[in-house]
Amino acid sequence: MAREIVIDLANYQANLSVQDYKKIGAKYAIVKTSENTNYVNECAKALVNRSALGGVKGFAFYHFGRFHNDGDAVKEAKYFIKNAEKLFNVKKNTLLILDAEIKDMPTSSVITFLNEIRKAGYKSGFYTYKYLLDGFNLKKSSHIWIYSG
Repeated sequence: MAREIVIDLANYQANLSVQDYKKIGAKYAIVKTSENTNYVNECAKALVNRSALGGVKGFAFYHFGRFHNDGDAVKEAKYFIKNAEKLFNVKKNTLLILDAEIKDMPTSSVITFLNEIRKAGYKSGFYTYKYLLDGFNLKKSSHIWIYSG
């Protein structure tokens, strides 16, 4: 099976041009949409539009989680869903990913967040750093994205 290039798009990539995306050759992108319950990525729509002109054909979206309990996990999941729907009119079964990069995020809260995504009709995914992965007791997930570098 041939490997496909997937690009992570957040504010840091705001200056990439259509030509830059063509050079990168990514076919898919994962776009930062929101964080906590008070931030929406102001570049998100432009990133999607410009990368699509540069050849990206498929998109997933992610939320940078800041919660430390199940109640806040629910609030953040709902905030993420609301903004993904508002910004991108996401269709059911779109992949929505939790970016869990903070220490001491409870596994139960991660599962609560992912369950909210699934209850809303979306596929759920999970991202973290390799060094944080052992702190989560996740038995199975169909979409795990791990940074090891």
